[in-house]
Amino acid sequence: MALETPRVLAYDVLDHMPRHNSYVCGPCDGLYYLYHSDYCDRALWNPAISNIDLLLTCAKSLAKNSFAISLKPDLPSQFTYALYEVYGFGFDHVSGDYKVVVMKSYWKANHDPKHPVSVFVYSLSTDSWRYCGDLAKAYDLEINKCYIYVNECCYWFGSLDYSSEVIITFNMANDSFKEIDVPDYAQPSSKSLHETQKIFDIWTWSEGC
Repeated sequence: MALETPRVLAYDVLDHMPRHNSYVCGPCDGLYYLYHSDYCDRALWNPAISNIDLLLTCAKSLAKNSFAISLKPDLPSQFTYALYEVYGFGFDHVSGDYKVVVMKSYWKANHDPKHPVSVFVYSLSTDSWRYCGDLAKAYDLEINKCYIYVNECCYWFGSLDYSSEVIITFNMANDSFKEIDVPDYAQPSSKSLHETQKIFDIWTWSEGC
């Protein structure tokens, strides 16, 4: 019996995505979170059964008559939302609920970032979003740079004042954030792996966030 030619299964998934040009987060128990920045579409997708559920938009959930994306209830008038957002998706075993966490940056008219990142959490069980406050500092978080989800915690790589690098964690069970200091190493993270030098660093820390 001849063996089939190996193929990349990811291509099958990506070719049949229900939202083209979407950002993909997951999987978690076979589910993916999709985000389309151009249309602000958000959805949970189960490719195994070809099912997609569009999520209620943040604005409609937080302000019934508002279709704007400036989500924070008391956002100062001189601020507008940034075009990108940082997100995570996972399962909360305490409540038995799937959650999406979204962090949005806001900018003043002169593009000077002075407002902390705002946090919003979507609950699949209630099909609703809620505002969870702001991060303690005005972190610079690129779109899911080095994002990973492990043991009910989301991890993102970010920086403060575009210099010192940090890891931001979010615990799905208690909706809490934590900052993890990054150890000293020779180069910025974006340059620690180079096609000619082939250099990279591996860090380990205690279990849990």
